[in-house]
Amino acid sequence: MKDEQVLITGDPDRARLRRYLGVCWSLLCMFTVIGIPLIPLVWFIAGAFVRKHGYWVTDSRVIVTTGIIGFRTRSIPLERVSDVAISCNWLEKWMGLRSVVVRDMTGEALSGASMLACADATQLQHEVLDQVHRVNRRTPDKSQPRLLDRAYRDSDGTASEMMEVLRRIEANTRQP
Repeated sequence: MKDEQVLITGDPDRARLRRYLGVCWSLLCMFTVIGIPLIPLVWFIAGAFVRKHGYWVTDSRVIVTTGIIGFRTRSIPLERVSDVAISCNWLEKWMGLRSVVVRDMTGEALSGASMLACADATQLQHEVLDQVHRVNRRTPDKSQPRLLDRAYRDSDGTASEMMEVLRRIEANTRQP
């Protein structure tokens, strides 16, 4: 986007991620008799997935793309990042993979973005957390109206009764 600077660009360790996905999906196929002939197709699909996976960290958001035939882009503003975790299940550990999972504040179990098969997951986690802290410590621009001020305006531009109620609630909760 305009006025946005890319700080980190990354791709997964393609060979390891393809091997990991191929093994995972092949194991799933082997549990069904019908799935056994599909194992070569699974390796092809894993390769397609790996080619579409990438991630970027900018000065204002984290972006992750994934897909097989099409693609899905997940963008999380740094202000909304609630957690940056390193993920590693037993198969990933066995294959030497680590993933960084960026979760947002929605609280949904599947919300967030996973940066799979990172070369140095710990370093990436620290860099994303540093950027999140940097963004969250910025002083707000006082000339810009606050979000609540913009949300509760009448059509003529004056503050509504709801805005006055919200101001009173805010004043009461801030007093000791």
